Amino acid sequence: IYFLLKALNIELPLQYFVFGNYFASIIALIPISFAGIGTRDAALALVFIKSNQPVESAIALSIMILAMNVIVPIIWGFPSWLFESKKESI
Repeated sequence: IYFLLKALNIELPLQYFVFGNYFASIIALIPISFAGIGTRDAALALVFIKSNQPVESAIALSIMILAMNVIVPIIWGFPSWLFESKKESI
């Protein structure tokens, strides 16, 4: 997530980064939405408001975290699944 911040040119102090990361992760575990969409956005928005950062940056970071946690495993999981299913049939 630190590299996502750097890629988005967001300068967040270390204490806000650490707290925001844990806070957003815990809030995203609340089972009121799919994959933490919306809850993670709100948690990061609160942290970014507190650190005088634009809320739009929090939403962009949240979308990137979602992509990292959902889309990337799907992309890497399919070839792995395909390889494993071929190995079992031999």
